[in-house]
Amino acid sequence: MKKLFICGLAVSSMLCSSCIHIDHWDYYRFNDVQITEPVTGLDIEWRDARVDICYWDKPYTRVYDNADMSSPSYYRMEGGVLMVSYSNDGHSTYGKSLTVCLPEGTVLNYCDIDVISANVYADVDTKDMEIESVSGNIWYSTWYAPYDVDIDTTSGCVTVAFPENFGFVCDFDSVSGCYSSEFPVFIRNGCICYGNMYSSLDIDTVSGNLDLVINR
Repeated sequence: MKKLFICGLAVSSMLCSSCIHIDHWDYYRFNDVQITEPVTGLDIEWRDARVDICYWDKPYTRVYDNADMSSPSYYRMEGGVLMVSYSNDGHSTYGKSLTVCLPEGTVLNYCDIDVISANVYADVDTKDMEIESVSGNIWYSTWYAPYDVDIDTTSGCVTVAFPENFGFVCDFDSVSGCYSSEFPVFIRNGCICYGNMYSSLDIDTVSGNLDLVINR
């Protein structure tokens, strides 16, 4: 298995040709890569198709897209933060999706996802979550009570799934969208509240609805 080094950190490539050193010394192109260093944060910029963040039963993080090496994407590691950036390198990449698989039990310090024309499905435990989308639906589910959740979408619906024993206060602002909740919520100071109101949610949409659902 080929070993690469980014900022002095060992990274294992799943495909021998899948990581190529490019102009900036700590950026690499990829289609499918394993990251053996513990990931403590995610910073993703993507467009097209979808972004999936999930868990799996391996001790390392896997990052892959569904394109071939004629159209790789970019990644780097910095201080435990995995940064992933979309690129088409001049090739047609319609329908190019990204998947990040984290080891089970990982709790991130933060997760920041910025997408254009892509759906986001983030099943991830993180202390802080931020998702910004120009066009696309957003699904965020967790079993860990986050401190802050900030979701902003221009065109698309938002679903947030929390366990029933979590509490939250949600500031929902929308031009034409409405909200629904499986939780027995109450309104306080214009915010949607539930339980001990531990987690702070700030959800902004232009035309999308908000669904607050119980994570089962």
